[in-house]
Amino acid sequence: MGSLEWGAVDQGRMSLMEKGQICINLLLARSEDVMEAALLHGGLLKQPDIELDSLMPRPGALVEDALDLAQRTHSLPLLRHSWRTYWFSALIGTQQKIHYDPSLLFAAAILHDIGLTEGHHPAPCECCFAVSGGQRAHNYLMEKGHPPALTYRVGDAIARHLNIRLSRYQNHPETYLLSRGALCDLVGLGRHRIAARLRAEVIRRFPRDGVEDALKLSPTTHCTGSRGRFISILTSGRLPHDPLNVDP
Repeated sequence: MGSLEWGAVDQGRMSLMEKGQICINLLLARSEDVMEAALLHGGLLKQPDIELDSLMPRPGALVEDALDLAQRTHSLPLLRHSWRTYWFSALIGTQQKIHYDPSLLFAAAILHDIGLTEGHHPAPCECCFAVSGGQRAHNYLMEKGHPPALTYRVGDAIARHLNIRLSRYQNHPETYLLSRGALCDLVGLGRHRIAARLRAEVIRRFPRDGVEDALKLSPTTHCTGSRGRFISILTSGRLPHDPLNVDP
């Protein structure tokens, strides 16, 4: 579920069994969050003490091309969400000692919600926005001359990020981390792996103002049967006020 090939079959509409899997994934993610909180309280979960900028990918064509497209298409609140998703993805990857490609992760994170941007075709009401967004990112980066295998990994990571919970061992590291980072920014799952000062620094640089409107959380915005619509229904179309626990 969630791959580019899967999305091409029926515009990203889920079967009843796949909807059940989303519910299971959400329960597992919340259970993992409770466990991480207990481990942190017990001193068994270590949060890396690093400088945020040390996780910025090196300048290069992939980073520059992806950021250029995001800056031309995203509203400010959506762009800030994309930046936060990258930082949280990278921070969780560092805490879990996962070897990942920073440039590939950045490209996927900064473009992961391009399917929600104004003028994107097809619209979210016509096709799962993660699937169409992944395909657009893949095609765009291909046109820029990036290797097909690399552009596919970026697009497929974007298409899969709405699965809520992905196996660390059955997916590319960037695919796994993108889903973790997006979920962390939306509802705070995974925040226990990130030091409070680093969470606060990310929010200071990229405030959350306007994130609910930017993410188009109303179920009616999304294609019937899509993950976006189903998750909007499960969350009642609202995000927690302070999911990262950074408010004083």
